[in-house]
Amino acid sequence: MRRFVVCLTLVAAAAPLLAARTAWAETIPAGSTVTLGGDRVDDVYDIAGTILVPAYNPNVSNTGYLHLRANTITVQTTGVVSATGAGFGFTVSSGGQGVGTTPAPAAANEPGGGGSHTGLGGTGFQFLAGQPCIVFPAGPGVVYDATALAPAALVAPLTGLGSAGGGSNTVNNPAVQPGGAGGGVIILEAAVIVIDGQVRAEGRSPAPVLGTGAGGGAGGTIVIRSNGLTLGAAATLSARGAAGAIGNSLGGAGGGGRVLLQTQNDVTLLDKVDASGGDPIGAPSQSGCTATGGSAGLEELDPLPGCLDADGASHGSSQCPGGVGDDCDDSDPAVSPDADEVCNDVDDDCNGSTDDQQSGAPRLCAEGSVCQAGACVPVGDGGPPPVDAAVGEAPELALRGGLCSSGLPGADAARSDLVAFGALGLAMAGATALRRRRRRH
Repeated sequence: MRRFVVCLTLVAAAAPLLAARTAWAETIPAGSTVTLGGDRVDDVYDIAGTILVPAYNPNVSNTGYLHLRANTITVQTTGVVSATGAGFGFTVSSGGQGVGTTPAPAAANEPGGGGSHTGLGGTGFQFLAGQPCIVFPAGPGVVYDATALAPAALVAPLTGLGSAGGGSNTVNNPAVQPGGAGGGVIILEAAVIVIDGQVRAEGRSPAPVLGTGAGGGAGGTIVIRSNGLTLGAAATLSARGAAGAIGNSLGGAGGGGRVLLQTQNDVTLLDKVDASGGDPIGAPSQSGCTATGGSAGLEELDPLPGCLDADGASHGSSQCPGGVGDDCDDSDPAVSPDADEVCNDVDDDCNGSTDDQQSGAPRLCAEGSVCQAGACVPVGDGGPPPVDAAVGEAPELALRGGLCSSGLPGADAARSDLVAFGALGLAMAGATALRRRRRRH
């Protein structure tokens, strides 16, 4: 092994730069609103503003759901993650969408029933002055995804969408008036999750167009998986169904959706979680005529089995309580103790060092090149001496203060060259510390 001595005289203040490491984070500032959908992965999500999940469109990918994977996810007090009304919608040509929607009305003044999900939607009522209420037996659609097991949305997110409410007709306008859209799907997975704000996947109430009574949308799905989950005093996790509209008829309310918390913490649900059905509504001019509310969905608290492995690298997160995990970046499947180190300014093998050549491991760079600041640089371009091909290791750099009195033969004669080389190395190390960590997506 060749050994090089680098003088660090009067540069002690620069030493911390050698170990600096910056993780990438996605921050949603307070007062801002962004639209995010589909599967997304980053080191950290810090949400102080609003994230809106795009409404489901069968012809557009990454709509209707949002799945965030990270090492840490924080929803601040001012933060909102909303998939309200992002589930199955309504079209005039085919009526409400989703397994649990109401059949389209056939005659004038027929109301729409509430959409269903894990909770059943309510039935609609028709009322005329001086006449008893008429219940429309067509009612809502069927209940689905209602077993007390892991929700299907973890495997196929769109299966957790809430169904739309049924439409309604009027005497003066036989066209179907749209029911409210169902709630979308939100899945958050991280070793550490702190929620002080709002996470909502609620159904949406229909607009009262021309005095019609269309049905409300069903609640969607919220899944939170974390070894360290904290719900603050102001936290709200809601997959409620929505109320129907009031007109010449009363729309049924949407059924409740599903909220699942999987964690190893002792978290109290109580008023933090709401998967209830939409509220019933009554006719303002006629007593005893009230459309039924939606039935409640599922609110679940299950123990998380073992240490969370959000990136599927077969290693639990190092942030799991008790030090049971050893994956230093559980948001990146290419980073784990099983990975080979690569020249990319990332600690790929989780040994605490970045771009370090391990004995017996594949070379970081091709022969004649060295790894500098996350990139392979030919030695002829000013890089330091090449990797020692005989042993597959980089030369050892001995960092010394004061005068370079190494005692090695020829050290004093090479002092000026070594000082220059040391200055170059520190400059490059400083640049490395200030670089933004490169992610692989």
